[in-house]
Amino acid sequence: MKRAVEALRAGRLDEAERILRKLIRAAPEDAGALHLLGIVLLQAGQAAKAVGFFDRALRGGAPVSQLYNNHATALNALGRPGEALNSLARALGLAPDDAELHYNLGNTLMALRRDEAALAAFARACGLAARFAAAWQNKAIVETRLGLHAAALESCDRVLALTPEAADAREARGEALLALARPGEAVAEFEAASRAAPGLAVAHLNRAHALNVTGRTQDAMAAIDAAIAAEPELALAHFNAGCMSLANGDFARGWAEYEWRWRKDDFAAYRRGFSQNLWMGQEAIEGRTILLHAEQGFGDTIQFCRYAPMVAALGARVVLEVPAALVEVMRGLAGVERVVVRGEALPHFDVHCPLMSLPLAFGTDLQSIPWRGAYLSADAARVAMWRERLGSEEGRLVGLAWSGARGFAADATRSAPVEDWAPLIRPDVRYVCLQKDVRAADRAAALRLGIWLIDDLIEDFADVAALVALTDACISVDSAPAHLAGAMGRQVVILLPEQADWRWLRGRGDTPWYPSARLMRMAVGQGWAEFAGSIVGVLGF
Repeated sequence: MKRAVEALRAGRLDEAERILRKLIRAAPEDAGALHLLGIVLLQAGQAAKAVGFFDRALRGGAPVSQLYNNHATALNALGRPGEALNSLARALGLAPDDAELHYNLGNTLMALRRDEAALAAFARACGLAARFAAAWQNKAIVETRLGLHAAALESCDRVLALTPEAADAREARGEALLALARPGEAVAEFEAASRAAPGLAVAHLNRAHALNVTGRTQDAMAAIDAAIAAEPELALAHFNAGCMSLANGDFARGWAEYEWRWRKDDFAAYRRGFSQNLWMGQEAIEGRTILLHAEQGFGDTIQFCRYAPMVAALGARVVLEVPAALVEVMRGLAGVERVVVRGEALPHFDVHCPLMSLPLAFGTDLQSIPWRGAYLSADAARVAMWRERLGSEEGRLVGLAWSGARGFAADATRSAPVEDWAPLIRPDVRYVCLQKDVRAADRAAALRLGIWLIDDLIEDFADVAALVALTDACISVDSAPAHLAGAMGRQVVILLPEQADWRWLRGRGDTPWYPSARLMRMAVGQGWAEFAGSIVGVLGF
């Protein structure tokens, strides 16, 4: 055992394993040897084998907190945090004041996304060992997840007091400062993280974000390029380069880099495992059937379905696959032979292309964005039905959409509480809600403002299109109704947050994607109520 321990400490894992296996052959129930061999195997990256020896040690010897802790570590390495939690509970039952155990418990709870419990575990670890820098670091990470940014800042300060050159702490501190609307200070932290660890790509990426927020767009792109240099295969870096290039009007680089979205983990749900080839504009498709398929949100589908007629003009038969809510409104799209519901059986097709890859396939630049007039329209029967429902009251009718899909990552900045739109409401104008989803917190406020809520009657986007057709104008945040109004060529004012999506380009009040749209951009530091008050009368009536 002494020789095995010496070999382990010297990093001679093969030697330690040979000694321990010989010892176990002689004494198969020796819990100490079984435990130590499990540690050796765990350090050698053989977590599955390590678990087996830890299990044998647990069966054969008296309970030891460190054995349970190592057992949990191996289970976590195998992606089994639920089982690891049980071992850590047993370890803490034996050693309730062990800071390392509370730290490992916090890590396990983080893996299970039980962030509040993880925060309590890290806090306990820090309380037991005030100089435990790793516990303070992970405490900051969980605090950031929970939106406790001021607390995260304090935790990062504790890490830096112990380890001043800790790049991860500088990085986490920068993220907290960004969330606290202190982007200038965040830039300094990310720069410090980059100096401490030049290969830390995430620090370059976050520095790029902070620089972009402060308006230093050229420096932001340089920071993204530094991230790519540090980690050339980092999909997020290339994707961010694509989004920033598109926002800057550099479509040549933008569309190519945007294709890296398929390598990002959060795009896994959109990936399709078709055996047919991906069409990206290089091969002839005359006489062949191509499947164009929606990949992201409703608004994305509405914006990029405009390419279907261009594909059809190449001589292809176009099958368009979209979410069920868009099927009816897409049936009138020129060039589409068949519209199918996403998730249903697909007809035969020869090649395929995601809708948002079509700009790359066609080499779209700022001057060649497809627009030959409105490409979506409302069904006449639905328009007649909604005209009857809305009645013939006098006064202008304005359609409103103040929030988008709740699952959207940036929803907190693009959606507004409807009560903040009170300055936009005029007594001589009628207002109708264009949203199918009205949040409970907005319902009472909308009724108080006199907004007509008909969300329970809206079946799909064909109904929304009919409502848009009946309005004199629409006001919308960056969500699907804004895209639909633009695609129909209707007057629409799109209210954008301070950091708007790439598709609206940088600093413009118009958009080549929808000539009938007017963009209004929130100023730095403005809230929705102040923003709404600043644009009263924007419709001109």
